[in-house]
Amino acid sequence: PLLMRARPAFRFWHRWFGILGGAWLILLAITGCAIAWYDELDGLLNPDLRYVEARSGAPAPIDRVVANAQEAFPGFTPGNILLSQAPDRTHWLIGRQAVANEGVRPLQVFVDPGTAKVTGWRESGAIRLQRHYIPDLLYGLHTDLLLGRTGILIVGFLALAWLLDHILSLPLAFPRLRGALAAFRIGGHSGSLRQL
Repeated sequence: PLLMRARPAFRFWHRWFGILGGAWLILLAITGCAIAWYDELDGLLNPDLRYVEARSGAPAPIDRVVANAQEAFPGFTPGNILLSQAPDRTHWLIGRQAVANEGVRPLQVFVDPGTAKVTGWRESGAIRLQRHYIPDLLYGLHTDLLLGRTGILIVGFLALAWLLDHILSLPLAFPRLRGALAAFRIGGHSGSLRQL
């Protein structure tokens, strides 16, 4: 009886959360599809950052690559160095730059593997509608709705609400438990293979 009285409230929650949660899932699906092809999308949008003229011979030493990046951006410390996977691709240095009177900013620096020359850069996580920033913008939308730590909490609460929605929708899907269980039984005479 209590469950039957609660059904209209469950239905109301399920309907409206389904609409709002569906919009969130569409956003996740679109941005997730895009960032699954992050490198390809970035290379297509930003060939000036990701590609260089292929050169024969040994690549420049990594310590020279890092030194040139630090010379171009004083205070830059790479946390990750993604090495070029092809002669025409750049090294990708991801780290932080200490800027006087401004604190620290996250930075990505791209370096020609043959000459160790810096070919470009961008600020990590910057919200700008320019082609250099589109891949990171899509990534940020997917992971934290571009709201940083607050966005991560919102996404976590949305996931908990989605779990709650699944639990509350069970009485809607199976209004009478006895009838629902009967649907899984197959009739047959005694000794029949159809009998469960």
